Amino acid sequence: MAPNIVRLHFGAGTTRPSRLLVADAPSATDWKMDERADGWSVSTSALTLEVDRDPFRLRLKDASGGVRFFDEPNDRDIRGGYHHFPTGHARGLRWITAGLKPDEALFGLGEHFGALNRRGQAFASWTVDAFGVRSDRAYKNVPLLLSSEGYGVFFDMTGPLYYDLGQASVAAWQATARADHLRAYLIIGDGIAPIIHAYHRLTGAPAVPPDWSFGFWISRWGYRNRDEVMQVARRMREERVPCDVIHIDPYWMRYHEGHHGDLEWDESAFPDPKGMIAELKALGFRLSLWESPYVPLDSQMRAEGERKGFLLMSKAISPSPSGGGQGGGLALVHGFAKPSAAVDFTKSNSTTCIPFCTSGPCSRSRKRSTATASSGGVPVTPGRSATRCTGAAIRAAASTTWRPACAAR
Repeated sequence: MAPNIVRLHFGAGTTRPSRLLVADAPSATDWKMDERADGWSVSTSALTLEVDRDPFRLRLKDASGGVRFFDEPNDRDIRGGYHHFPTGHARGLRWITAGLKPDEALFGLGEHFGALNRRGQAFASWTVDAFGVRSDRAYKNVPLLLSSEGYGVFFDMTGPLYYDLGQASVAAWQATARADHLRAYLIIGDGIAPIIHAYHRLTGAPAVPPDWSFGFWISRWGYRNRDEVMQVARRMREERVPCDVIHIDPYWMRYHEGHHGDLEWDESAFPDPKGMIAELKALGFRLSLWESPYVPLDSQMRAEGERKGFLLMSKAISPSPSGGGQGGGLALVHGFAKPSAAVDFTKSNSTTCIPFCTSGPCSRSRKRSTATASSGGVPVTPGRSATRCTGAAIRAAASTTWRPACAAR
């Protein structure tokens, strides 16, 4: 792939295109292969990958011959039983088993609520609502494992991954995919920065967030009304506590009535949203609003999203770890307020408007008063206790870069 990147593929579909790589990801470099009596070696200017025949074993060496990554085929107890099976496959699973050095530390894999050094941990990598920070469930998974020994492993997989990072045995870590193949990229680098750079060459580099987003955020589960929000905000300033962002969980969307993703502002609990946002801004706060990619089944958003093909559909028989896949139809998500459909983010238009903007063909009501981005207002429907929130209004009033599912076009 590149002088410091080598691709491994176990199983079917070696020519199957990746869903995670960018179009201009590196795909070829100068290399040579040597065959030995006991296996093969593939070399570039930066690395050598050795493949032993029997037992099957991989070793990744740097240009000076130092071993960075190596298979561990003999992770057994004194009776001969395996702590970790050698790299292989069985019953719809494929896995890599790699050796651990005594002082080796492991990092990465996205947001997980344990020690920064992942060594000694075990968890699944599948994005779900975590409902807190006390389990192995995670909101943001990144299939990149980094080692203090100077290598990284990027798992080019979109299905569930299971990691045992030296928990079953201190001698090895193992990554398992529930799929008909396992594709990974081994990356060599002297330190985390060059490994991340190589990873960005494969997947693209993220945009750098604004400076204020690295500041202190305050949140809790949850602020139930405007008075609670403003009481905390004023107290933070009275106590001279630096704080950049205040975050409101789903109570701003009539959560107490079972709503959690329809972008309906609850004016009974949070009256005068324009005034509240302006007051927070005057105190130096930016506002973050909780929102999920779920669409309540009994909402107009669901009807419009389904008609336009913006919602995920389930396979005939494909239960997912998050509770979807009930045998055709919409892929449902359970466990939060009420069963909901999920937005399909592979459809580019699904995040432009689903389906209520304050103007244009998708507006909910022609009688709605429309606040523009320049005024920083929030649209209000006369005679109702809940109003449709628009991204442009909130971004202008709160000076955020947040982009909700329904944003002004």
